[in-house]
Amino acid sequence: MDYYVLQVKSNKEESVCQFIRRNFSKYITNCFSPSRIMLERKRGIVKKVERKLFLGYVFIEASMDYKLYYKLKRIPDYNKILSHHDENFSKVPLSEISNIKSMLDKDYTIQISFAKLSEAGLIFTSGPLKGREDKIKKLNIRRNRARVGFNINGKEKHIDLSFIVR
Repeated sequence: MDYYVLQVKSNKEESVCQFIRRNFSKYITNCFSPSRIMLERKRGIVKKVERKLFLGYVFIEASMDYKLYYKLKRIPDYNKILSHHDENFSKVPLSEISNIKSMLDKDYTIQISFAKLSEAGLIFTSGPLKGREDKIKKLNIRRNRARVGFNINGKEKHIDLSFIVR
């Protein structure tokens, strides 16, 4: 089984996954749209908010063939399957998907990381960013955000993740 990425209408990721689970369970073993927990401050009040990691994208695990490809095209709110160049569909390399899945919990959510300030800089003590300091492209300590680089289908996407300094 390989992973593929479907582009769907924004904010319809969960309904597309439910449709796929109901109607394609014998073809597709896993369907998810990863999310992240963010700390957002509004009028001085800090709240935990769940946001989509890749808005408008759904990951599926399947053995893709043209029969399944044409069935997927008929899903409501479907736009396309991500592919390289002239291909109709192409799988996401295992190295790229494993980088994302290693940060997700069982609910396909990236939780908030915990860090401490030292003389050497910011050190992540727990959470998904622990041990992945090399993936961080930019830190915003005031807003408690770390911009992390992910590769998807050969393109680097930058995603902000939250952390708490103890």
